[in-house]
Amino acid sequence: PAGYYKVHLKDYNIKAELTATTRCGFQRYTYPKGTDSRVMIDLQIPAEYSYSLKDVTLKKVSEYRIEGSSKQFTPNAWSGDVNQDYTVHFVIEFDRPIKKFGTWINDKLASQDILKSGSVKNAGAFVEFDTRSNPVVQTRTGISLVSVKNASENLLKEVTQPYGWNFERVREGQRKIWNDIIGRVCISSNDRREKGRFYTKM
Repeated sequence: PAGYYKVHLKDYNIKAELTATTRCGFQRYTYPKGTDSRVMIDLQIPAEYSYSLKDVTLKKVSEYRIEGSSKQFTPNAWSGDVNQDYTVHFVIEFDRPIKKFGTWINDKLASQDILKSGSVKNAGAFVEFDTRSNPVVQTRTGISLVSVKNASENLLKEVTQPYGWNFERVREGQRKIWNDIIGRVCISSNDRREKGRFYTKM
């Protein structure tokens, strides 16, 4: 359904659920019982236009929060001769304390923050949680093309203040937004398939 995605990661027996607002994401993971249930924060992912990482920062600022930025560059992205060059700033919060934190640059693992990487092939972080007594881990993320501060403000306004840690309320809010947008146009037809095609394409 619009505004909601769910997948079962069969190899790990993890249920992953995702929803979003305009500039924020909200994820809920249900793990099997264990002491090392992990979330990966990968800054080099498949995309419509491939990109290189020109600089990365990634910091664990508290037991519940990670902040960072990713400067991304794609040559000849638009009309074959216009470069795409921007920085994504982000904040990531978890609803329980991080038990273990680590980072990587290229193939090198570390247990500390990434303060300034320069150009790298790939980079990211991982966090681990104890899910023996509570198998569910939630995370909410805000992004901005302006600053980490602005990403934090986006998260506060779009998720934290209106919804807290309630995944279902974020999902319902997103469903209402989709309905409001799609509801601006109405078609009349006795053919259900025709309606489905129209609204899907819209």
